[in-house]
Amino acid sequence: MKEVWKAAVNPVPNNLLSDARKRLPSPNQPNRALSRQELAEALNVYMLRRDLTAPSVDLRSIGKYERGVNRWPRPLVREAMRSVLKVETDEALGFHRGDRTPTTPVIGSEPAPLLSSHHAARFCMLPLQNELVLVIDRRRMR
Repeated sequence: MKEVWKAAVNPVPNNLLSDARKRLPSPNQPNRALSRQELAEALNVYMLRRDLTAPSVDLRSIGKYERGVNRWPRPLVREAMRSVLKVETDEALGFHRGDRTPTTPVIGSEPAPLLSSHHAARFCMLPLQNELVLVIDRRRMR
């Protein structure tokens, strides 16, 4: 099965998420907004209460979400963000499932092979007017 995804070369900042974070006061510093580190700690506490095997987030991952590098966090991370930042929907935080819509493959490209013990995976990055197209080809090895 071949999947093709577009990835923006210049990601669009997620101002809704950073604005939601900055609306909350810092628990450690009066008259300051919630920092990325404080948000990450609050998210980790929430997620660990829900699932002991939950992924953790740090201030770098919060930064990637705010810069628009990562557009669709895992379900538990989104749930934690909605709860901690006191919003009801993913859209209120700038997260949209539609950011990962498949596109048509670019003809004439030969993906570079990657080695895998169980699956053969091939991919390539193709320039396309301010965007990169990632082509993934997954096949079961025999």
